[in-house]
Amino acid sequence: MINQTIEKMLELVLKMEEAIQLDIKDIKAAKHENLLNRNDDKQNMMQDIVDLKQELNGFLVQAMQEGQDINAYKEKVDNLESELRDIINQRDD
Repeated sequence: MINQTIEKMLELVLKMEEAIQLDIKDIKAAKHENLLNRNDDKQNMMQDIVDLKQELNGFLVQAMQEGQDINAYKEKVDNLESELRDIINQRDD
């Protein structure tokens, strides 16, 4: 379940990144209606990411309690964090 949750989160993060890139293009082209059309989708993606983060934390705690080595997921979680940082950095550009 941990791997699936991380994969779902990564998919959402990549979709969010794509939506932000489209927002940037539309801002430059003054296509404000397109921005408004994407707002609900972006809001839903953000909420889904938050929900999945809570789910992931629960799965990781459960795995630790069961004696599993959660370090096996470190690379995937690091990649996810890197993708999230990329979104934040896009906003700052």
